[in-house]
Amino acid sequence: MFQADCALIQEDMHTLSGGIKSIKDEAATAHQTHLGAALLAQQLTQQPTVTGLEDTQRRRNLKIRGVSSDIGTEEVPQYVRRLLSSLLPTKQVKSMPIEGIYRVGRTRRLMTTPLRDVIVTFRSLADKRAVMSAVRDRQPLNFESFTLSFYEDLSRATLTWRASLCPITQ
Repeated sequence: MFQADCALIQEDMHTLSGGIKSIKDEAATAHQTHLGAALLAQQLTQQPTVTGLEDTQRRRNLKIRGVSSDIGTEEVPQYVRRLLSSLLPTKQVKSMPIEGIYRVGRTRRLMTTPLRDVIVTFRSLADKRAVMSAVRDRQPLNFESFTLSFYEDLSRATLTWRASLCPITQ
């Protein structure tokens, strides 16, 4: 009888040790999964931070698409000033400090009518918003024989992320 009880206890201990081993294995797997998830979360949180920094640097920029390359680099600032004067009251445009106006990209030889974006960097975010609200209902805008579109100057990562959300939001 004693030997039978000992055999039962030994069998229970063997079952318990197998259960403890499986619990240890599950804990180790969970720990590895947690570390993997933590690493993934860290990567996901760092990427938006970098993208956010880039977008923060660009938040006062306005991208104008559709300006022909026939307008020379020296003429672009005057062209943009005339454009802004047609959109907003002249008094507001004269008092609007602009940090920079420049072209983006380069012309390609094979393009028959090369259109290059123009970036306008405003000193004030409110000035940029005033221009964006003036063109919101008028896009695309015809000005001096060009059809212009106005965009926020966002990083490629943000544009890709917004494009991925497009099927969800529509």
